[in-house]
Amino acid sequence: MPGRRLLRGITAVLLLAAVWLTHLAAATPAQAGTDDYPAKWRNVPQDSVLDDWGMYNRECTSFVAWRLHSRNGFEMPFHADASNWGTQASIRGYTVNNTPAVGAVAWRSSGHVAWVESVGSGTVTIEDYNSAYNGTYAARTVPTGNYQYIHFKDLPAPGSCPVARTGDIDRDCVSDLLWYEAWNGNRLSVLKGTGGGFHAQSAATGLGTPTWAGEGDLTGDGYPDVAWYESWKNTITVLVNNQHGGFDLQTWQTGIGGPTWAGVGDFDRDGRADIAWYEDWKSTVTVLRSTGVGFTLQSWQTGIGGPGWAGVGDFNGDGYADIAWYESWKNGITMLRNTRAGGFALETWQSGIGGPTWAGVGDFNGDGRADIAWHESWKNTVTVLASTGSGFVPGTGLTGVGGPTWAGVGDFNGDGTTDLAWYERWNNNTITLLRGTGGGTFTPASWHTGIGAPDWAGVGAYPDSDGG
Repeated sequence: MPGRRLLRGITAVLLLAAVWLTHLAAATPAQAGTDDYPAKWRNVPQDSVLDDWGMYNRECTSFVAWRLHSRNGFEMPFHADASNWGTQASIRGYTVNNTPAVGAVAWRSSGHVAWVESVGSGTVTIEDYNSAYNGTYAARTVPTGNYQYIHFKDLPAPGSCPVARTGDIDRDCVSDLLWYEAWNGNRLSVLKGTGGGFHAQSAATGLGTPTWAGEGDLTGDGYPDVAWYESWKNTITVLVNNQHGGFDLQTWQTGIGGPTWAGVGDFDRDGRADIAWYEDWKSTVTVLRSTGVGFTLQSWQTGIGGPGWAGVGDFNGDGYADIAWYESWKNGITMLRNTRAGGFALETWQSGIGGPTWAGVGDFNGDGRADIAWHESWKNTVTVLASTGSGFVPGTGLTGVGGPTWAGVGDFNGDGTTDLAWYERWNNNTITLLRGTGGGTFTPASWHTGIGAPDWAGVGAYPDSDGG
């Protein structure tokens, strides 16, 4: 609010009192997240520096410009006093009206702007800076009519996506990441995809480090859940998505030995994700079929050796999950094709291919069949093994990219194409987005920095190289 700091003396006191009387009458406490305004602007005196958009620090305008950048992937086209934002936005063709939306700017012509975190019935939850003239963060819920709304680049509301996407925890049509750090209070965080990066939110604490974990819609409600296996318990706990940014823990399976490999997919096409569970000492793939509240165990394949890598996906486009099974001694990928009758048929799909540093499954060319992104560190190349329905055709997806500490597959910018989230610990703890073009190639973009390496991380029902 650069214009507000011009007020002095009695005028400022009277205005401050009036604003706070309004807030006391209309506002209620909000659970809107945390203050993520950068420390380089937050931890210095108010109005002492300009931000990246030419606005003074710790003012409402600076905070909203930051939020539009970090959450919405939008860069402010002007810098102006808050009182002029609506006019300036309208001149540039942006909609200004009385209808709130997630990610919109709440605007008062008297001179204040805030960022819309959520929309309720007749209310709106906003986050801002300097609403109390003290240069600090605040979050509150107020009547919708308290503001007008500038729609630069609104975000989809949670639950609004008509079709669930891989790893979309809140179903807003953008894939999210689950990020577990044992050192950080055994915390599971959701790195919520904003379309222009990630925003970390705590989802569960006090969880033991899993021997294996995998993500998928295990209950069939359209929202991803997490299967969490701890070998010392021989138990699979399911973290059921409560659709409000967290999980409810339920015991779904006891007395089960740890897997050599496991992966998540809908093997019986009943709308609920299942788990393929391979135990080397048995040489058997058991499918844990979800009932929505537990699992029914069925042996689907016996007499098969352990994989160097394996991944789940619908590789032939028939709507049923298959398993791509790479054995390093063969330098080949065998397809465990789902027979739709409680078993797999083994087919050779690729020969003469070296083992991956990392590999992940997704539809990278948009043809409705799952493909494999295959990274070999000695090449520094991501090769896309494009499925034909009966084999693979290798093509170069991206060159000059080093091996990741962790990587995952999803639509992280919400454009309908499949991307790779590529985490490199050595590279300033950075997640780079390898943005899918829709044609089996990728374009890199920096997406998130300064995050510690996970003890486990996951996205969607397409597992990474260790089945997570």
